[in-house]
Amino acid sequence: MLCLHNYFNMATNVYLDFDRIAFEVKKSLKCRLKNILSKNIIKSKAYQKFYGSYTGKLYAVRGRVLFPIVSVKNCPPRNFSQDICSYTPEGRKKIHSFLQAIDRKILYSLMENPVGNTSVEYNDNRISLYVGQQGRCYVTGELLRLGEMEVHHKKSQQDGGGDLYENLVWVTTDVHRLVHATDRATIECYLKKLNGIKIDFLRLNQLRKLVGNCEIDSYK
Repeated sequence: MLCLHNYFNMATNVYLDFDRIAFEVKKSLKCRLKNILSKNIIKSKAYQKFYGSYTGKLYAVRGRVLFPIVSVKNCPPRNFSQDICSYTPEGRKKIHSFLQAIDRKILYSLMENPVGNTSVEYNDNRISLYVGQQGRCYVTGELLRLGEMEVHHKKSQQDGGGDLYENLVWVTTDVHRLVHATDRATIECYLKKLNGIKIDFLRLNQLRKLVGNCEIDSYK
């Protein structure tokens, strides 16, 4: 259900369609679940995250709440260009010109090698993010290379930061170490390694402050 909601939530009147679906399956849902419904309800972390504000009737099987069919709302697509289209020469040209900047070997590697013990959301977003950053480091603008690239959570998971697209960035391994470094010698070491590479210190310091570290400028 969550996958369907995420897929169709860009439609303007998506709620009306899912409301109709919920009404049409309500009777059969009650009939099929009547012998296995649970009185004690446990709301999983996923439920609380995506449907925590839902106040309608809930159904639970073995204590686990089923995601409500009707709980979906429109979510406008971000950074969407209406010029991009598979059905016009101009639209296809724009798609191809955008993809030419992407290293397909790295893209295929990300698709075929998901990170274990992480969420589906994380693995999906790391692929989208690689394309969104055009295969370049968020801080230095360098082309990312396999074995030397890492995903960084802007707000750490320990502090409540999730795997949302907006909370992730691709950076080189050296930059990632620099973001988390607290020891002066370590910071100077990685600055030397990055000598000759243009560093966006504004972005770097923003990432450092979000994880509770001071700005690099104090060490320069």
